[in-house]
Order: sequence, then structure tokens, then C-alpha cells
Amino acid sequence: MMNKWLRSAVLASAAMVVTSAAAQGTDYPARPVKIVVPLAAGGGVDVIARLMAERLAFSLKQPFVVENRAGGSGTIGTEYVARSPGDGYTLLFTGNNHTLNPSLFKLRFDAHKDFMPISHTVNTYQILLAHPSTGISTVADLIRVAKASPGKLAYGSAGSGTPGHVAGVVFEKMAGVSLTHVPYKGAGPATNDLLGGQIQLLFSSLPSALPQVAAGRVKALGISSAERSALAPALPTIAEAGLPGYRQITWFGLLAPTGTSEAIRRKLSEEIAEILKQPEVKQILQRNGMEAVGSTPVKFGEVLDAEFIAWPAFVKDTPIQVD
Repeated sequence: MMNKWLRSAVLASAAMVVTSAAAQGTDYPARPVKIVVPLAAGGGVDVIARLMAERLAFSLKQPFVVENRAGGSGTIGTEYVARSPGDGYTLLFTGNNHTLNPSLFKLRFDAHKDFMPISHTVNTYQILLAHPSTGISTVADLIRVAKASPGKLAYGSAGSGTPGHVAGVVFEKMAGVSLTHVPYKGAGPATNDLLGGQIQLLFSSLPSALPQVAAGRVKALGISSAERSALAPALPTIAEAGLPGYRQITWFGLLAPTGTSEAIRRKLSEEIAEILKQPEVKQILQRNGMEAVGSTPVKFGEVLDAEFIAWPAFVKDTPIQVD
């Protein structure tokens, strides 16, 4: 009799958990949602995070507020989210540095286990920029100058381990040159110093780079994609401009603290997928050189898992100095 009662109680409890999770997804969100961007405002990840927040707020009828928590190459804001409740009301919008940072830093959280995937939102690429004072007009020029003066040219990034930093490390290795890396607390400050001539080079996301290129304030040397961008068809790829085989992809995506229900994550993923189909959003992405992905949590999880395995080997074979 006791065993039968226990089995009934366990089944009833399990049913309540399932029902609660389903209800959580149905009722969500019931209050404002915070999306943390672990880098400074103004960079590519910030641009797409704010676009998604605006559209999610419209479709889900609750405010989605972007909060920039820069520092530590993205680790400070990421740690904040890792220690937040898994209730769907504090989320992380980040990029490739999320999976790379564990290979570079001693973290006070587990970037893999402390987060759950929601949506691999977009892919974008880096544009290699040079300050006009350098006199460098092409990738071939850059390689020639860098080989003649090792370490003289400095390139900035949004921080150690960020896509711009990785793009620079791979460029150095493939070109056989030595550049000086200068990390910042976000793409915005790095761009400002490039414009001011404090640094000579910058691997920048398309959203940050294109306005400055159009204004003639910086020189675009090449794009890190495999093919030319329809947004700037006259701009060669870095590969065709002097460094064959070069290609770097940057992804941006949304994650949640571990414990966030599948129902909530699926709901957000489905909303983002629909948002990315909107004609106006497609135009904004194209204008900023981004490719819509909008994957399921499972598919995004596969991307993350693969990178958590691949980055340690990359760092071992191509040492990335943490500045």
C-alpha cells in the first residue's frame, strides 16, 4: 500500500513539474526581460542585441532591455548572467568569445555548463581597417609593411579572445607577420582609437565599420568572408587581396542561465526565427552585413559544443597572448 502511495505521489509531483514548465513557457514573459551584452555599446553584438530586444518586446508585449556589462573580454557580464536565476528574465547575448574564453582565462563560472542555448541568431564577418596615415591601401601592402617592421603596427579589438582578436591572431600566423594587439573594453572604444590614430589597424564587425568606411575616415582592406559581400561588392575578401585561404566567421546568439525551462527557450527561439523572417529585419541585417540563422536551441547547442572542443586545440597550436 505504501509503495503504491509513493508511486502515486511521485507521478503526481512529476506531472506538476511538467505542467509548471509548460505554464511557464505559456505565460512567459510576465515582466520585463534583461538581455546582457558583455561588451561595450556600439559593436556588432550590441547592434543585433538591440534589434532583437526591440522586436521581442513588440511580439511578446513586455520590455526587453539591453544592458551592457563590459570588461574582462566579456567575462564580467557573462559571469553576472551565469549567477542569475534560470527563470528567463536575465539572458546573455554574446559571440564567439563565449566559447573561446575558457581556453584563455581562469573563469569563476563554467561557460559551457552554466548556460543553455536559445538561438544562434546571425553570422557576420570582420572587415580589416587601416588608418589613412599608414598609407596602407591593400592587404598585400599591410603584409609588406608588417614584415619590414615587426611589431610596429598595432591592431585593436573589443578585448582578448573576441572575434577581432582571433581574426588578428589567425592573420599573423597565416601571413607570417608580427602585429601588436591592443585590447579594449568593446568595439566602440577600439574604433574611436582607430579613428584618432592611436592604433593603426582594426578587425571590425561590419555594423561598426561600414559607416566609417563610407565617410572615408578609415581604409577598408578586405572582408573575412569567403566571398565578397553584396553590401560592399568592390571590397575584396582578405583571401583574394593578399592572404589566400583566410576566412573568419563571427556568430552572435542568445543564451540563458542553466535551469531555464525548455518551454521558455523554445518560445524565445521560435520568436527570434520569426523576427528574422520579417522583411524590414532582413533589410537591416543586409545593410549591416549580417546573415540570419535563427536556429533551434538544439542546433545552437551543437555549434557551442563543437567550439568548446575546438578552441583549446586552436589556442595550443596558435598561442593567443592574453593582454
